[in-house]
Amino acid sequence: MSLVPDLTKAEVSTALAKVDPLVQDWWDSADAYDASFTTSELMIKICTALYIAQVAKNTAANTPTPLVAGEALAAYTAPTNSTPTLNVSTGLQSFTQTVSVSGLTATGSNTTVPAYV
Repeated sequence: MSLVPDLTKAEVSTALAKVDPLVQDWWDSADAYDASFTTSELMIKICTALYIAQVAKNTAANTPTPLVAGEALAAYTAPTNSTPTLNVSTGLQSFTQTVSVSGLTATGSNTTVPAYV
């Protein structure tokens, strides 16, 4: 069995052309990420940072007047981790980390806004 390699920056760019050319332009203009990173690692780290920033922003916005329902940003969920597993051949322990982003997209539009709770 051979593992399929992670997506490359160029492969993501090709897909972005079909989703949003402006986002593709931004993606293409960004420096290449370090060769030791995979695309999935980069996206997980970005989504984790988005969640941390969201918590800080909601906390700051809750002072001095508490937020009411519908005002708190809830677009970036906390990363979740599976139960660690052990590869008995290598001794490597690992877990699956899952991140997600939620938004509201207008029907027939390519415009999305963040989700709120």
